[in-house]
Amino acid sequence: MLQNTRGVVLSHIKYRETSLIVKIYTEAFGLQTYIVNGVRSSKASKSKSAFFQPLMLLDLIVYHKDGQSMHHIKEIKTAYIFKNIPYEHKKCVIAIFLSEILQKTIKEHYPNKDLFEFIFSSLVTLDQQALDFENFHLIFLLQYASYLGFAPENAASFFDEVHFQFNPVELSFVEQLFTSNNYICNNKGLNQTRRLMLDKIVYLYQIHIDSMGLIKSLEVLREIMD
Repeated sequence: MLQNTRGVVLSHIKYRETSLIVKIYTEAFGLQTYIVNGVRSSKASKSKSAFFQPLMLLDLIVYHKDGQSMHHIKEIKTAYIFKNIPYEHKKCVIAIFLSEILQKTIKEHYPNKDLFEFIFSSLVTLDQQALDFENFHLIFLLQYASYLGFAPENAASFFDEVHFQFNPVELSFVEQLFTSNNYICNNKGLNQTRRLMLDKIVYLYQIHIDSMGLIKSLEVLREIMD
């Protein structure tokens, strides 16, 4: 049955000689797997394979049948074209980190339109935000945790949950993260504070999600945000 849906690409792997198997978080069906044939052939245009890079925001017409493990895409186009993320190094690294987090945490094969809209609109905001995006990933993780069901109520409860003895500077910084409006923090924080809080927020995820494991992009993110 043909269905229209928006989607966020999470990952892809090569399949046979010319195809891809793509994981897409869709607005209508949750996490779904699609096989895309011929996209890697010598005759296929490079622009077609670009659709399936992680975090691409897509409009899709798909063949969907409940109970199937793999589906096909009939038509595809970009729902939003990134203008800055691919070309600004810091934003690109943040996006790679967020992509890894989403791959490790999105498992549900059913729709959650509030979560989808949060992810979709957040990525558009990251792309468009010209200044003060140093703490974007920290704010995203704290807000995303509320959709996953384990967000602390405030800064103090966060520190209690990760068993960290904070100082006034760290408390003030995390309070700003919790009260940020549209991903902007008046208190940008020192690099050392930002790195430490990143580690603590990732630890929050690790203690709540068994399959979280190590985040490969974490070290690169630490370095680039100095």
